[in-house]
Amino acid sequence: MEEGLHIRGLDFQVMGEFQIYPPLKKQIAHLLQLCFDGYPTGRIYLKQLPSFRILCFSEKKLIGHIAVEHRMMNNDGQIVSVFGLTDVCVHVQFQHHRVATRMIDHLTQLAQERAIDFLVLMAQEVGFYKRLGFLPVNNKCQWVMI
Repeated sequence: MEEGLHIRGLDFQVMGEFQIYPPLKKQIAHLLQLCFDGYPTGRIYLKQLPSFRILCFSEKKLIGHIAVEHRMMNNDGQIVSVFGLTDVCVHVQFQHHRVATRMIDHLTQLAQERAIDFLVLMAQEVGFYKRLGFLPVNNKCQWVMI
């Protein structure tokens, strides 16, 4: 039996950044501050706005969030399409009920339907992501200005 089935009315939504209306911005900012120590007050992004978000609601309350960047990257001469995940979080009252897993499954399905080559993220706690099939890599990264 899948955990999390007792959470009522889970609703997963994909929202483009332009679709985020002011009351929802407040909910996102509140969730990010609850989940991440030192997250900037009232902001819904750390460094820049994402392309879109995967949001999970339970009875119309925002309980889960993934910000997603859609980028093209050069991988050793091969151009690849990438979804970069950031700010993956679930409200503490709903953690350990597979909400994050289900959001990532939702995003993975979307990526497969749209021929996205890779999902990429940076995380300190890699165990959760390894269980979902992510592979840890040690790459030297640098920002490139175009």
